[in-house]
Amino acid sequence: MTEDYRNSMGEDYPKSMCEEYPNTTGEDYTNTTSEDYTNSMGEDYPNSRGEDYPNSSGEDCPSVRVKTIPNVWEKTITTGTSEDYPNIMGEDYSNSMDEDYSESTGEDYPNTTGEDYPNTTGKDYTNSMGEDYPNSMGENYPNSSVEDDPSVPVKTIPTVWEKTITTGRGEDHPKSTSEDYPNSTDEDYPKSPGEDYPNSTGEDYPHSTGEQYPKSMGEDYPNIMGEEYPNSMSEDYTNSTGEDYPNSPVADYPNSVGEDYPN
Repeated sequence: MTEDYRNSMGEDYPKSMCEEYPNTTGEDYTNTTSEDYTNSMGEDYPNSRGEDYPNSSGEDCPSVRVKTIPNVWEKTITTGTSEDYPNIMGEDYSNSMDEDYSESTGEDYPNTTGEDYPNTTGKDYTNSMGEDYPNSMGENYPNSSVEDDPSVPVKTIPTVWEKTITTGRGEDHPKSTSEDYPNSTDEDYPKSPGEDYPNSTGEDYPHSTGEQYPKSMGEDYPNIMGEEYPNSMSEDYTNSTGEDYPNSPVADYPNSVGEDYPN
């Protein structure tokens, strides 16, 4: 309960669930139990501008433990039972409660190098259509049995920069089954209950329970410096393995090996 997580900028992430998690700019995220930007379990996620996990009182300790793993680039939280898992720099994170910190249905989460985050059920992290979400190396989210379990729908929206990146207008991104993700103008990302993933212009992301998955202030997903992720084709959003992801400003997001995020 006293060890720290270090992010890519060298700040520490305290392991206590009642302490604050600094982001990559050194600002603090406090935990929360209410307000916008909730996942399917009702917990909150902050925007990435260093503001607090919004709730009306600004308390630090959550009453409900978050059931989903936050975005790896934003704040890396651990999973597993007393086991260590590598982060994007190859260091180990161990959880502080000796409990599983798995997604609500127990599916797997990979890191950005194609390795597994095993869970307690051995299922893949498949999307609601039954396809696998490839990681940044182009491989599937593997599990212990290398089998898919499409019968269990994913309860949370995939990490935008890692799993579902929309670029350009009128451009398609294939799924792992060679089907297309429509572009981010007016087309929708359908999911199993019939809700749609709207484009990245400030509309809501409904999830599988029929409730809305609003962005943090009704705006687009900001990056760690407060800028928006538009649907760009020309800029690089480099992850820890060197692949590129589009971002909003004409600049690169370097990897997390000690370099800075310039914007």
